[in-house]
Amino acid sequence: TALDHFAEAGSLYAAAGHRYGHTRCLVNSGIACQRLGRAGDAELSYREALAMAESANVVDLAGLAAMNLGVLLTRAGRYEAADEQFQRALRSFS
Repeated sequence: TALDHFAEAGSLYAAAGHRYGHTRCLVNSGIACQRLGRAGDAELSYREALAMAESANVVDLAGLAAMNLGVLLTRAGRYEAADEQFQRALRSFS
């Protein structure tokens, strides 16, 4: 499955110390989980990607993770938390 491929690629990137690639795999895993209706897993993937991107100062992926997390939280009716993520994404993209 796509999730298996993202997990495998993420592990390879992590082993190589390539945080950009690992972060991208986490974002993609979040998207796949969200599309499969696995909101809890998607949220964990987005949050891990966001933390990794911010610690590596990879602003484009931090913004992407925050934006996707905001959409997920909006769909769950968690509007205040979603707004925080949208603001975070806006800061990343500005």
